[in-house]
Amino acid sequence: MPLARRPGAKRAIAQNPYNRSNKPPDMASFTDYCARFTTGLAMQWQNLRSSRPVIGDLPLTVSLTTHGPRTALVHLAIESIARNHRRPQRFVLWLDDSARFRNPPAALRRLQRRGLEIRLSRNYGPHTKYYPVVQDRELSKRPLVTADDDILYPRGWLDALHDNHLRQPRLIHCYRARRVDFDDQGFTLYNRWPFARDTEPRLYHFATGVSGVIYPVEFLNQLARAGTGFADCCARADDVWLHLQALRGGFGVRQISEHKQHFLVVPWTRASALHRSNLVAADGETGNDAQIRASYNEADIARLRHELEIHNLATASPTSRIAVEQSEVPGGRATRPLSGSLD
Repeated sequence: MPLARRPGAKRAIAQNPYNRSNKPPDMASFTDYCARFTTGLAMQWQNLRSSRPVIGDLPLTVSLTTHGPRTALVHLAIESIARNHRRPQRFVLWLDDSARFRNPPAALRRLQRRGLEIRLSRNYGPHTKYYPVVQDRELSKRPLVTADDDILYPRGWLDALHDNHLRQPRLIHCYRARRVDFDDQGFTLYNRWPFARDTEPRLYHFATGVSGVIYPVEFLNQLARAGTGFADCCARADDVWLHLQALRGGFGVRQISEHKQHFLVVPWTRASALHRSNLVAADGETGNDAQIRASYNEADIARLRHELEIHNLATASPTSRIAVEQSEVPGGRATRPLSGSLD
């Protein structure tokens, strides 16, 4: 009997936190669901049995934060990163709960014995995964890799970020980025921003931290100078603040492959994830949209529009470029060729 026809199946599907549509899962989502649990179980077994250090010789700091009930499951995300062939010199988990900090779960204590640092921080919301690092002189001497507490990262995840950083060390490299988009009224809705489809560094590429990002030391200095201004405009959207500072500092954002990558989710965590408040639309927009409008000023918007116009012109056909030029000249005829011809 098909799953959706079994007694009680519709109720179970509706209660499944990974099913956002209340529709019976197709085979792909069922396979993904099984992969999450089998990988999660493998990471639990690794936590119970492994004595392999989670730190190594890569000159990086890996940082993440967790809170509330998710503290009991964050070790699964950490173990997935620890599977990497090479491991970071510093691996830090930030907690804002002093009771949990004094008495962490057994799984985290086992990771501490293997080199994980558990440190107490003021609660900066999602900004906690990076902001305490930029305040620490020792940690901020290395490039920073940020991770989420509810993702199971694949083997090779950290190596790829590090390799891309070595090739282009001033850029921000990520696995998943959107392209900032506008219409005549201003920013379009965040959920309508297209995903990046190339590996070129762009100021209008907006890294989404869920799949992992590496930031150069120079950018950490930029964040330190910017301070806690995020509290006034995007307290619940760290990706917005990080992109804003990249834009103002002139740091290009580069997706490391032509297609976005999103990895397996730790079982039982997405129902309470931050993205529910930022991505679930209400009255035609999301929590991200309000924070975006509050963060970018007129100069920021003008620069983004200019960068997009340059890109659109560079990728337009010669006929399209001539048409654009003619439309800008009285009488509809161009009096001179476009400077810096891209033909």
